[in-house]
Amino acid sequence: MARDDEALTRFATQHARSLYGRAFLLTSDHHLAEDLVQNTLAKLYLNWSSVDRAGNPGA
Repeated sequence: MARDDEALTRFATQHARSLYGRAFLLTSDHHLAEDLVQNTLAKLYLNWSSVDRAGNPGA
């Protein structure tokens, strides 16, 4: 489980800017974009093992 947490943390750290940028394009609001990224990462955390197994979490 700790390895999964490390992999998700690494993914979130590496992709934070692009996730925020895309979220801002969708919402046109800084606060809503931050909320969208946070909610997305929370959902990703719950399903990380499945997402990581698929081989391309960024997709």
